[in-house]
Amino acid sequence: MHPLLRLTAVLLVSGVANAEPPRLRRLDGSAISVSEAESFARETLALHGVTGAQVAVIERGRLVWSHAFGLRHVDPPLPMDTGTNIWAASITKGVFAAYAVEHGGIHLDIPVARQLTAPLNTFPPYKETAADLVHDPRWLRVTPRMLLAHTSSLLNFAFLEPDQKMHLHAEPGAAYSYSGEGLNLLQ
Repeated sequence: MHPLLRLTAVLLVSGVANAEPPRLRRLDGSAISVSEAESFARETLALHGVTGAQVAVIERGRLVWSHAFGLRHVDPPLPMDTGTNIWAASITKGVFAAYAVEHGGIHLDIPVARQLTAPLNTFPPYKETAADLVHDPRWLRVTPRMLLAHTSSLLNFAFLEPDQKMHLHAEPGAAYSYSGEGLNLLQ
């Protein structure tokens, strides 16, 4: 098995809390010890030149194992620890999408504008970038489902627009166009 696939399997395992020493159950049903998981992670991260990483194993919503590897900062060298805040980038988008669909709280087919507690351009990250968007009547039709499916017609990010503001480029729901901005907005 390719090392990255094996690492993914390690990252996506569920833990077995009763065994002593603890064993981590992989997606294929096999189990490995915590020390084997740590060794595998160290080797794989070193092989791919990863400076620092955190790994967490969650079973049924409960943390069963976590470990930090390497450095969070190179110069000066500062160790990574399980309390280090790190930018997870687009990884959070899939996690958030699954959460939004599975745990509710967000109505997928009710327009976003109707679910917000105030107009979008009153929230600090959107004061400037959404100033014009909130006056576009199409904005009132953009739903969370469209944002999750990348069919809102927003560009990937507002900073890619000539005026660095959010704009709808077509009818919401009409076509696919990847939009990190849309998912960040929904988050």
